[in-house]
Amino acid sequence: MRGRLPLKALFLVLLYALTASAAEVLTPTANSVVSRDKIYLVFVGPKDARVVVKKGKKAKFVLKRAKNGRFYHHYILFLKKGRNVFYIDPDDTKVVVTYRNSPFAFRFHKSRQEKPCLLCHPSAVKAKTCFTCHKFKKGKRIYMHGPFARGECFYCHNKTYVKGVRFGVKGKTDFDLCSQCHFAPLVWQDMLYQHGPFGARNCTACHDPHQGKYKFLLKNEPKMGVCLACHKKKEEEFSTPGYRFHPILSAKGCTVCHDPHASDFPKQLFAKPFKVCVACHPRCKSMKRGHPVVAHPVVGPIIPGTNKRLTCSSCHNPHGSPYGSLLYAPKAGNKICLRCHKY
Repeated sequence: MRGRLPLKALFLVLLYALTASAAEVLTPTANSVVSRDKIYLVFVGPKDARVVVKKGKKAKFVLKRAKNGRFYHHYILFLKKGRNVFYIDPDDTKVVVTYRNSPFAFRFHKSRQEKPCLLCHPSAVKAKTCFTCHKFKKGKRIYMHGPFARGECFYCHNKTYVKGVRFGVKGKTDFDLCSQCHFAPLVWQDMLYQHGPFGARNCTACHDPHQGKYKFLLKNEPKMGVCLACHKKKEEEFSTPGYRFHPILSAKGCTVCHDPHASDFPKQLFAKPFKVCVACHPRCKSMKRGHPVVAHPVVGPIIPGTNKRLTCSSCHNPHGSPYGSLLYAPKAGNKICLRCHKY
């Protein structure tokens, strides 16, 4: 019939329309899970393509480049917690990204992931290039890790691909990397009692490897905050109504008595419990008997029904208590005595 296109021509027109409008997402990969609240979206699509937000904060246009007749679009996607959905208009290509704010980050620098980027961007990377994407804080009260402050990213990160990932951290564990400069871990690893994160050789559980607002690059307030991030039972104990902190704990923090890495004494104490206590309470240093009543032993014998030896912390809570003298139970009714003496 006059006015109609031949079937073959119609097929070619439709094929051209589909290929001309279909967007090819270069990054992120399909259904990515990320730990940052914003990431880059790079796709190849029509000249007038744009990103439409269905579920997310917003999408910010960065730049558009033409290369070999194809248009490369760069956007920044701002994410909400959970599942974020974006569409590339006009063909409705769906982009789904989940933001979990966890340490298991989406790794952009995989060899397969970087391959389309290297068509335009040079493979030779200088350390300063890292800061175009990785933004860090600035200010007088910011502590910086030495290599980071000097812009020596490749002091800790691999410059080339290792197991298909570029810029990964050198070594199998944090310990392998950190102990190259920090020699104390080489001593701690031979001690009897090791703090959980150090025992797992996970230095970055407590320390930020780049920068932070706390001394020693701790991830939280050094007095108690960094410890309570994991020790939730202690946090519950401290919130008991009428709870009174041991003065040394509220003034100086957990590391007055505990080594945060390792020790040869239980609970990572700096010494035996009695010696830790008399370091601040010297009047009790020579006391062997007579507390809390005449002839009562202070330290040494095994507590009946247990395999624990009597010491200061048998009766006194070294962290704090809602009872007088930081006792585990009130004096009234001899309740503190009945903890050991079963009548």
